[in-house]
Amino acid sequence: MQKKDPLITVKEIEQIITVPSTYHIIRPPEFKVRGKAKHISKEKMGKRVNEVRKFLSQRFGGYTSVKGGGGWWSNDAKKLIKEDVAKVTGFANESEYKKNKNELKNEIFNLGKKWGQESMAFERKGKLYFYNIPEWERRGEKTFGNNIKINRLKARIRRRKR
Repeated sequence: MQKKDPLITVKEIEQIITVPSTYHIIRPPEFKVRGKAKHISKEKMGKRVNEVRKFLSQRFGGYTSVKGGGGWWSNDAKKLIKEDVAKVTGFANESEYKKNKNELKNEIFNLGKKWGQESMAFERKGKLYFYNIPEWERRGEKTFGNNIKINRLKARIRRRKR
């Protein structure tokens, strides 16, 4: 058995949150035209990335972020949606991960809701996890049957058509 070197810290759990550059416009289920993805500004993207950097740094001591491109198939639009992404990586040892895993999971869901995402991509130990955000959560509703919000949306759409 090899002795531990007191000058080396090992963090064996790689965790990556993919930050999307789109948000999803939500339409109530009875509308024939479903929501579609919209791209955010570079300034808003920077704020999203910094939010994830800060979260990972505060819990796991640091981060590395890389810009990239990604895409996903939209069943609503029947096409490939391409977008800029940032992958923010933080490393943890087993005890740090166990201590913060529930908070990490909640943060990923909350970011998905806040950013209007259908799902959030999270990688851990080489496996990809999709945290699916229910549509009613993305709308900020407690239930699907919120008639006041639906009626406001219908009125707004009618005004735009004029």
